Amino acid sequence: NRGRTDPAFLAEPALAHAETFRLALAARGVSVVGPTGYGTAAPEEPVVASLTSAPALAILTDALLRSDNMVSELLLKEVGVAATGEGSTAAGAAATRAALAPLCVPIAGADDDGSGLSRANARSAREWRVLLQAARAQPWAPLLVDALPVAGRSGTLTGRFRGTAAEANVRAKTGTIIGGIALSGYGSTRGGRAFVFSVIANGPASNGAQGALDNLVARVAADAS
Repeated sequence: NRGRTDPAFLAEPALAHAETFRLALAARGVSVVGPTGYGTAAPEEPVVASLTSAPALAILTDALLRSDNMVSELLLKEVGVAATGEGSTAAGAAATRAALAPLCVPIAGADDDGSGLSRANARSAREWRVLLQAARAQPWAPLLVDALPVAGRSGTLTGRFRGTAAEANVRAKTGTIIGGIALSGYGSTRGGRAFVFSVIANGPASNGAQGALDNLVARVAADAS
């Protein structure tokens, strides 16, 4: 859905893509009868083309590695569809909060989207840390941890923590917007203790705080006690 950036395209990207497809067919001598629009194909009609989605885990892993905002938002809508049949941000957020109930983690902050770009999102570092601690005790925890970028090795952490005790050790999700920076995840100290962390810096100077944030996490990882 990035073919154009004008309002008409962004309002109806599916129709714009269908029209592009129509033009591509016409260029190859295939005419299409009728206007471009939405409709439901009859069950007996032949399938012209199909595309099978990658498994949800593969999509989630890629979104976490690259910090893909669009995919993150769409995944939240998919949660809404699976839980209620409604593919909306509100439905996905409500279903996600309900799914967290068995973890017994109080959710005091506010969530407004699936990407984290909305200024209406508000959640403390302590809340994220408690949530990650609770997640670590779940049977699906290895899937989550393995999907996170590895410090100095993969995804958005490829160029960070090189030459520190966190390299190839810490796994974490980055977060960066204008006026805010965050890092949350898991690691082990040199002394063999597992640790869970979440660090958030807000304000006009926060985007220059990455070095200090990384140094904090690296020093924890270097602890030998």
